Amino acid sequence: MIIEMAPMEGITNYIYRRVFAAHFGGVDRYYTPFISPNQTESLQSREWKELAPENNQGLVVIPQLLTKNPEHFLWGAAQAADLGYEEVNYNLGCPSGTVVSKGKGAGMLRDADYLDRALDQIFSSCPIRVSVKTRIGIADPAEFERILDVYLRYPLSSLIIHPRVQKEFYKGDVHREIFAAAAERLAASGRNTSLIFNGNIATAEEAASLAKDFPGLSGVMLGRGMLTDPMLALKTKALMAAKDFSSRKETPVLTMEAFASFHEDLVRRNSEVLSGSHQVLHRLKEFWPYWYVNFTNGVKYWKRVRKARYYSDYEEAVCELFQKEEIIPGACFEAYSIR
Repeated sequence: MIIEMAPMEGITNYIYRRVFAAHFGGVDRYYTPFISPNQTESLQSREWKELAPENNQGLVVIPQLLTKNPEHFLWGAAQAADLGYEEVNYNLGCPSGTVVSKGKGAGMLRDADYLDRALDQIFSSCPIRVSVKTRIGIADPAEFERILDVYLRYPLSSLIIHPRVQKEFYKGDVHREIFAAAAERLAASGRNTSLIFNGNIATAEEAASLAKDFPGLSGVMLGRGMLTDPMLALKTKALMAAKDFSSRKETPVLTMEAFASFHEDLVRRNSEVLSGSHQVLHRLKEFWPYWYVNFTNGVKYWKRVRKARYYSDYEEAVCELFQKEEIIPGACFEAYSIR
């Protein structure tokens, strides 16, 4: 089963991907946080850095594009192709209100006819493979039947389904029955499209059980669950290799030494790129809403990190945590808490 790292804006950038792969790994495919091609036919410096081949050496990385305009998508895909990429991913799932209000991300799902026309234009001219990451609708899971009609018309390299509607954001249970129906329809279509499950996967047991529940599943995309537990991909692979949950191989364990080394490398690499300790502080603060659950007294230290005004305050809190606290074995966000 393929394991993918979900793209998370402001978090899983090229620095994080490289540091993660060096310290933990277990991920088969990575995705860039969304890149937004537009009418200017130019990208921001940050976006070019995400695409730069030298920043992704040794990793399988797929650029993700966010736009409602097929011409802009094709321009972005052409830039990716020129840099040597063989696939781009179309973001049709971002639930952000700002994104959706512009008709992008999950906002594309409001009008299945327009979505059909856009994909027709894209697949008529795109020089490389196209995959799709999607929600199942805007407000009603039943919307996905018509949306899937559209997807099944095109040779998607993979279809990554987060089985929630846009209005649900990351709250509540996912609609597994919708995913199951989609899996059946995709299998019956004869399309050579990989099917990937994304959403509310917090443990290796949950990830591995999906393979049993959906025999046609090609893989899982892990996001906040793996951000919380950076061993999640390795744990899932160990569990899958055992086949029988009762006779699993030894499960990898997150240690304080491993996490501290990972954190030190992440600080160093960000310090090399960002302008000053204040920017480094703000970047690292983004991770701690997910990390703190791994540690005894984690809430206490998360509050200190959140209130830190200077990097020295942050460093003091984190060093004290590494020295005085312990890793909680098997800690994770419960599925309902993943945001």
